[in-house]
Amino acid sequence: MILLVGSALGCGGEPGRCGRIAVGDQPDDRSVQIGTLRRGPEPIDERFTPWTDGTAQPLLFGFQGGWMLQPTVRVSAQADDPPELCATVTLDHESTAPVEEGPRLSRALTRVGDWHYLGPIDDLLGFDEEALVGRELTIEATVTTERFSSGDTVTVTLAPFD
Repeated sequence: MILLVGSALGCGGEPGRCGRIAVGDQPDDRSVQIGTLRRGPEPIDERFTPWTDGTAQPLLFGFQGGWMLQPTVRVSAQADDPPELCATVTLDHESTAPVEEGPRLSRALTRVGDWHYLGPIDDLLGFDEEALVGRELTIEATVTTERFSSGDTVTVTLAPFD
């Protein structure tokens, strides 16, 4: 009964949320990918498309008038990983465009097959679409758990809302 209640509550006592995460001390041996997770009936690994340098990513309108991307972050799983991996996921931005600071989220990443997933993440970039479109944005995603800290960096071109 206690095990069942614990798993129902998720990490840190609230579903999908984690408490403060200590920095892991293991080497960066996990693969982290930033990408798009499409909706659909296919298995999640077939709906995830990693972003690659130079690809165009369309801006989305949201956040009370702000422009954002909605990346999904995934990290490779290991055999002894739990179904939910409590982690802090940080998205750092670098751009010639005026962009907002990226989000820092402590959440439970859900394991599906060989990967743990978090997303889509509402990543607010700014409020002036014209200042963003056509500019390059480098996003560094860092996933930190009590066991490890790994990351991925990708540079995309911001495309107009379609």
